[in-house]
Amino acid sequence: MEIIYCCNEDYDMGIDDFILEHETFPIIENDENHECQYCREKSLYRLVMPLKVEEKGNDVV
Repeated sequence: MEIIYCCNEDYDMGIDDFILEHETFPIIENDENHECQYCREKSLYRLVMPLKVEEKGNDVV
């Protein structure tokens, strides 16, 4: 699971599952274009892997 889409009600479960699978905290983005992976309601959040410093390029401060 690279990306988890979740609604407000299942937000905590999404974060828990993400941390269990990836052993890191996700980047949380707004997303209303998908459905929640837990209850199939409209998603509010997209949980994604943080980018490594090398992947961000030279704009890292």
